[in-house]
Amino acid sequence: MFHRQLSPAVRISPDLLFSIAFDVWMLHRTIRTQGIAGTVSYLSENTDKDYRTAAKSLSKFFSKFRLDQINAGHLMDYQRARATNPSNSEGVWRCLRGSTVQGEFGTREAAEGWAKSKGGDWHFAQTLWTRAAGANCIRKEIGLLIRILRSARLWGDDERDNFLPLRPVENDLVRAMTPEEQHRFLQVAGSREEWRLIYQYTIIALQTTASTNELRALRLGNILLGADSIVQIPRPGAKNKYRMRSIPIMTDDAVWAFQGLIGRARELGSVAPSHYLFPIQSSRGKYDPSRPISNSGLKKPWDAVRKAAGMPQLRIYDLRHTGITRMAEAGVPIRVIMNFAGHMTAKMQQHYEAISMSSKRDWGQQVWGARTPQPISAPRQQDWRQEAAAAGWSPNTPQPSPEVPAWQKRAMAEGWIAPQ
Repeated sequence: MFHRQLSPAVRISPDLLFSIAFDVWMLHRTIRTQGIAGTVSYLSENTDKDYRTAAKSLSKFFSKFRLDQINAGHLMDYQRARATNPSNSEGVWRCLRGSTVQGEFGTREAAEGWAKSKGGDWHFAQTLWTRAAGANCIRKEIGLLIRILRSARLWGDDERDNFLPLRPVENDLVRAMTPEEQHRFLQVAGSREEWRLIYQYTIIALQTTASTNELRALRLGNILLGADSIVQIPRPGAKNKYRMRSIPIMTDDAVWAFQGLIGRARELGSVAPSHYLFPIQSSRGKYDPSRPISNSGLKKPWDAVRKAAGMPQLRIYDLRHTGITRMAEAGVPIRVIMNFAGHMTAKMQQHYEAISMSSKRDWGQQVWGARTPQPISAPRQQDWRQEAAAAGWSPNTPQPSPEVPAWQKRAMAEGWIAPQ
């Protein structure tokens, strides 16, 4: 983010401004040789990026603060401001229309001039951040600040007791398209030549279950097309080391989509195995094959396709969940799904296991749902009462005998014989 030239001998001290303190903190987590960052690092590429993104948001609020001026109350103020993104005279002017936020202008007049040139009904706001943030994002940013304060010995038990962190929010498990929505989206994406990039990208994302970052990080050397075609998900794009994997390319559609994207990449300058499948646009009409496309690189064509398909809320990342859901609906065992999709949380496993089991039950019902013929019972031996009744006999119910006197019972017991 800040990239100042600092000596490794510099230590974090309470009198440093936050922005400088962050650079020092990151410096101690980077191994440099003659001032150049090497391939050996304490942090992964993704972690480094996450820290710098969080620091950029923090600096908008704490840029003028020394570390020893920051207390628990300031952290709680930051939480409130970050969650609501209120108007702030120190912020920049932005143009708003619905959920769309455009521009960072120094004056309202500049923002109004831009909006007039674009047309439409725009609103204007002066804010520190582009949008309000959710609880989980704010917790990550605050967590970074606390780590820096702790490094300066400014955060201990007293500060922790006086600080009330936001409660984490459990994100929705998945947003997957239904089979009908998937068909409609692909049909729309394939209807225009200018949307072919999104069409081919969608086919690959669905059939490989690779995430947005994993596909952005693909290099030409990671794609092996042939008799047993596979795509290798490298560590830089994988969320963690457990997401590194090789995925089989199983259909002609997927092979065709990869071939089309490779052809596009070559036209943009990616020719070596180390060059990216989706190179970044460095300037108008020019691409840098040694750097991958940014997070927003596909935003414009993606927005156009999802709007035309009538699914304005569909995210690119939803393609991964849709692909996994289709596999689960087909009854694919969770272990096979994880071989495709890589590591997932226990809760995600339970979610897809439930879908897979439901599908298995549906298939089982279709195969074995018809009533099975009952077995023919072996003939049972007929009861003697039934045989007697069939022969015309009837039961002779004995009449109750009168009470026998005690002397008679004794006489009979002694062998006496009653008179005839």
